[in-house]
Amino acid sequence: MWVRFYQYVKPYRKNLAIGAAAIIGSALTGLISPYLHMIAINNIITPAAQTGKSSYLAAFEWWVPLFVLVTGANYAFQYIQTYEMRYVGEKSVQKIKNESVEKLQEISLKYFSEGETGRIMSRPTTDSQQVRIFMRMGLTTMIMDAAQIIGSLVIIFFLDWRLALLAISILPIAVIMLWLLGGLSRRQYRRTLTNLAGLGAKIQENTAGMKIIKAFVKEDDAARGFNEINTKTVNSYKRTIFISNIYLPFVQVMRIVGTLLILSYGTVLVVHGAISLGLWNTSFPISPR
Repeated sequence: MWVRFYQYVKPYRKNLAIGAAAIIGSALTGLISPYLHMIAINNIITPAAQTGKSSYLAAFEWWVPLFVLVTGANYAFQYIQTYEMRYVGEKSVQKIKNESVEKLQEISLKYFSEGETGRIMSRPTTDSQQVRIFMRMGLTTMIMDAAQIIGSLVIIFFLDWRLALLAISILPIAVIMLWLLGGLSRRQYRRTLTNLAGLGAKIQENTAGMKIIKAFVKEDDAARGFNEINTKTVNSYKRTIFISNIYLPFVQVMRIVGTLLILSYGTVLVVHGAISLGLWNTSFPISPR
């Protein structure tokens, strides 16, 4: 599937590479901010509080420009990634639609006589729209999440391996649960798209045959048939939404558990002087989400 999908993206691989690089840059610059916070706490705020200095704003003369530079770079990377990925998505979907319409010109008449026009039209319209959404959001999210996870693991292990092991201790449970929910969600979403194509086919048939429906006074039967497929589609969407809504509470619970682990063990390490307060504070923004 990925090899076939790449054939549509291949003409725009330069834009894709720039977008992917911008996504990685955005993820990495986002991870630098917690480290800058640690430096501010350990090297500026804490020493000033211990020595009793009333004014230590001068020490931020180098920190503030660096923080602004990192933040500005993060926004710049986000702009580039949004433009490039949307460009690749629109161009790829345009190519998919063109090939779909060209293929329809070559298919035999038997295919059109036996198939529903609404289902046939859903391929270059509804299905291609799903590809556009994946290119503009799904692929971007996948690359960014992968970069953030890898970068976070490297940073937290570099800062303190004990807090890092606590932070990733819940990952096996999260991966197993999300894998199970993902398989269930994919199967349900396929059924939803199938029902949506059937709904489009029913609308097309009723609209195209409206003269015949009125001539034979079959308005009630047509409305009843439409209501049945419409109800089936709505129920399918409701099941899809129900499965999707399980993700957020589960992720939030995992995040709370991870935060509690870091809070409890991190407090012990800070009290015994094993780690600094700034290092402990840095663990929160890059803990599992």
